[in-house]
This record gives sequence, structure tokens and C-alpha cells, in this order.
Amino acid sequence: MHTAQDDGAPRDDEAAATASSAGPAATEKDDEVADTKAERAQMLARLADPALVESALAKDGAEQLSVDERYTLCRDVGEECIQEEELYTLLQSAFADDAKRGPPVCYDGFEPSGRMHIAQGVMKALNVNKLTRAGCTFKFW
Repeated sequence: MHTAQDDGAPRDDEAAATASSAGPAATEKDDEVADTKAERAQMLARLADPALVESALAKDGAEQLSVDERYTLCRDVGEECIQEEELYTLLQSAFADDAKRGPPVCYDGFEPSGRMHIAQGVMKALNVNKLTRAGCTFKFW
């Protein structure tokens, strides 16, 4: 029988009993998931270092870049990335030694209305250069 507090949530002693009845295997799995998430968060935070962008831009060709450097260059272009792990995995699979797919394709579709400011052109050039340096193919629409 399930008893609930006035708000419909289970009582604390019931939640503790349920967690302990799941056994040590469930808590070990939860710990592993938490450790993996923490490791990924640390890796992504490390890759946000501006020095990594500078070192990647200083290299001669895209073939010499590591996946971390490619990821950092791609992330430097955008303000927000909804699926950071997906982007990292995409770059890993695209530039692996046994890659079955080509490089990621980036699109830029813009339709200016009126006169463009010079900064729009400069920023567009900088961003395209970073993405092509990361090994991406770029398409303008």
C-alpha cells in the first residue's frame, strides 16, 4: 500500500526503504553514471579553455588537430550548444582512422535585408575559417 503526504509525494522513510530495497547493484550503477557525467562535464569544461583555441589556430593544417582542438574550435563559433556530447561524438567519428562518413557539413543561410555592417562580414569570415580549420565542410545558401 502506498501512503503519501498531503501533497501526494511519498514519505521520506518510504523513499529510503525503496532505495535500499533496490540493492547495492542499483547504487553502484547510479554511482557509475554520476562518475561518467562528472567526467564528461570536466572534459567539456577543460575544452572551453581559450588557450586551446589559440593553439589549434596556430597549427598548419586540419589533419594535425586533435578531436579536442576540433571540438573547441567548433564551440568557439557558437554561443550555445544544446548537445555538446553529440558534437564531440560527431567529431570523433568523422575524423577517426576508420571513418565511414565524411566531415561534418556546416550551413550558413542568411538573407540580409538592407545594407550589411562590415562587422557582419568580418565575423562571418572568422567563424567560417574556424569551422573549416576544424575540418568541417562549409556551405553558404
